[in-house]
Order: sequence, then C-alpha cells, then structure tokens
Amino acid sequence: MNKNIPSLKIGDLTISPPIIQGGMGVRVSRSNLAAAVANEGCVGVIAGVGLGKFEGLPRSEYEAVNNEALRQEIRKARSMSKGIIGVNLMVALSNYESLAKTAVEENIDLIISGAGLPLSVFLTAGI
Repeated sequence: MNKNIPSLKIGDLTISPPIIQGGMGVRVSRSNLAAAVANEGCVGVIAGVGLGKFEGLPRSEYEAVNNEALRQEIRKARSMSKGIIGVNLMVALSNYESLAKTAVEENIDLIISGAGLPLSVFLTAGI
C-alpha cells in the first residue's frame, strides 16, 4: 500500500517526509546523525545532554563545557547539511537556559523541550 503522507509545516519550515528524529542523550544524537537525517528532508536533532568531555572536570566547569560542545555540534551539523537541524533540551537540567541561549545564538531551527515546561524562558523572552 502506497500512502501519500502530507508534509509537516512548522512556521516557515516544511518537513517532508514528516519525521523528527528523536534526541537521544549522552553522545548518541550528535551532528553526524542529525545532519544525515536532515539531508533526507526530515528534522535532525542533536541532544543537548552530556555532549562535552566532562569526565573528571569540577562540577563548576560542566555548564561551560557542555555549552561549547553543543555549539560545536550545531556548527558541525550545519557544515554537513542545509536541512532542518534542531536540539532536544531537557528542562529539568540545571543548565537548560544556557543551552537554549547557546542554541539560539547558533541560529538553530527549532528547540524541542522535554522533562518539564520552560516557563522561565518564555517569561524572560516576553512570550
């Protein structure tokens, strides 16, 4: 059976086929996977948790290391694809807001938020 599945439209983005790859954390959903999925017309997603080489670092350095790792993953995905790239960020993380700001600075196409509702981000953005 051949079904004609309509494209998914989110704002000015058109996703066809309408597939959003899940964000799998701790270095699973990174730039290579996201770019490959985006190159097929779908949404490639980079998971924002546990990206950096944080093992053995003091806890005080974790946020900066993870933000920079997210920045580099987004840039790498962009260099490999002209498709739609998103990030998956868990609101329950203590560094959610800084990760979201990093993603916005890198002109990410969309942010998928789970594990909570990011009300403080909407309030500070005036939404």
